[in-house]
Amino acid sequence: MANFIMRPVELPAPPPKYPQVEYNMESAGRWIAIDWHGGSTKQWTAIKEAIKALPQRRYNGQTKKWLVPATEAMIQWLKLGGWGAEEDDGESKFKLPDPVIAPPLDQTRVLDKLYPYQVQFLRFSQGKPRLCLWDGMGVGKTVQALAWIRYQRLDPVLIICNSATKLQWKSSWKQWLSEAWPHEVEVLSGKTPYRLEAGMSYIINWDILTYWQDALVNHKFRGVVADEAQAVGERTSKRTQAFMEIAKSAPLLLAMSGTPARSRPVQLWPVLNCINPKVFENFFAFAEYFGAPKETPFGRQYPGITHAKQLHAELQKIAIRRLKEDVLKDLPKKTRAFVPMEVDASLMAAYEADEESLTGDEEGVSLEAKLASLTRSAYNAKESSVKLWLQEFLESGEKLVVFAWHRAVVEDLMEFLNQWCPVCLYGGMSEKAREMAKESFVTMECCKVIVANIQSGGVGIDGLQKVCSNCCFVECSVTPADHDQAEDRLCRIGQELPVTCHYLIAEGTVDEDLVAILDRKANTLSKVIDGHKADPNMLLRNIMQRHR
Repeated sequence: MANFIMRPVELPAPPPKYPQVEYNMESAGRWIAIDWHGGSTKQWTAIKEAIKALPQRRYNGQTKKWLVPATEAMIQWLKLGGWGAEEDDGESKFKLPDPVIAPPLDQTRVLDKLYPYQVQFLRFSQGKPRLCLWDGMGVGKTVQALAWIRYQRLDPVLIICNSATKLQWKSSWKQWLSEAWPHEVEVLSGKTPYRLEAGMSYIINWDILTYWQDALVNHKFRGVVADEAQAVGERTSKRTQAFMEIAKSAPLLLAMSGTPARSRPVQLWPVLNCINPKVFENFFAFAEYFGAPKETPFGRQYPGITHAKQLHAELQKIAIRRLKEDVLKDLPKKTRAFVPMEVDASLMAAYEADEESLTGDEEGVSLEAKLASLTRSAYNAKESSVKLWLQEFLESGEKLVVFAWHRAVVEDLMEFLNQWCPVCLYGGMSEKAREMAKESFVTMECCKVIVANIQSGGVGIDGLQKVCSNCCFVECSVTPADHDQAEDRLCRIGQELPVTCHYLIAEGTVDEDLVAILDRKANTLSKVIDGHKADPNMLLRNIMQRHR
């Protein structure tokens, strides 16, 4: 069992004892708050200068008291100065419980079709009602969270996630839990809370959490899943305060993130405090020991990390982390992930009007051209959600190949993704320009994204697989074989990681009809693999039937 103590330091000589001075001291976690009254100005100044010479001392402008670390050496220093500080009880504020001996898994509560490493997570979760899942991107944190919900029989449960993935969570819930765990889940939207249905599970995005705080606390969830929990890295923000109250109101908590702390270890504290508020009780004690404290013109900052090995060893008791390369043997070579996007209601109305006119006899316009136009209309309806998804993905630090169909969409995304140094591929580029774009993506660390036309970027490009294993389609081609060729820019010789192909789909649009063909396991799929076009008349029939 680890004992966390402050670093040994050399202390200056204490000030002389002044009988006429009244000393006050009170405990503040791993700190001691002190002040003094009476005596002459000379005596008051001498004491102040002695305090200011102490390492790691801080001044609280609100309470008008000085704070000094509650170490044994500091307590002895205070005694010599006349404070008469009481002995510290010696108990470390960072003492973690002994590792639990987990009982064997109840196989009747384990979801079918889990990979071995996902079952390993369930074993790790045994005996830990509050824990962290810090797997890297592409490992399947969503499925593991749903398996955890099913295993723990959490009804009701709250899932907190980014706005761009709310519908994906609901779709995954339906896919994985509709039979094994027949409980419904609803998505919360907007900033005006309403009465929640008793016993119902809910999905909410981080952006509106503060508005729903009271309603969620009063709903008495049995468990909380916090996806992308790095969203609460700033302990003083309203969002973090709301999350901490909600998380502590439920008996079980699963905090998930592929990037647990965006830049500094102290950003872990809010989540760790929710995991075990008794152990990780005091932020300043945690920050002083692990955060590489530094005095700046803006006050005391914690920009780095100290005792990294010790922190890592302790976090292993409450968190599990695997990367793609750690679980290669369990993953398929290529996975298609269909991600539903929220749509703008007014733009969706415009899309539906375009569908209505699809059968019109517009002279000189082929059905293929009409369908291509319809895919652009579908993109317009989901554009805001698509851009939010791209932004959140790229913040993970992973590289990404983005496929679109229309030139205007490629150019718009290039401008939107400017901060990630994007390069593009589209029709009409010279071979030299295409090669320069590819080399920039492969060799430049700052170049995180390449935006490509599905046809132009889907053929004749090799080397992307050296640095990237993720692609996404923001628009669909009316020729599904184009998608197979585009996906193969990554799924080819030289790729060392499983490839994930994300399809960002506007529900109720031509997107759904096109990806249904991609995912079909019957004759239509074999034709797609052979390179044949999908029958546009079949697509038209599907669209009109759905529209009716």
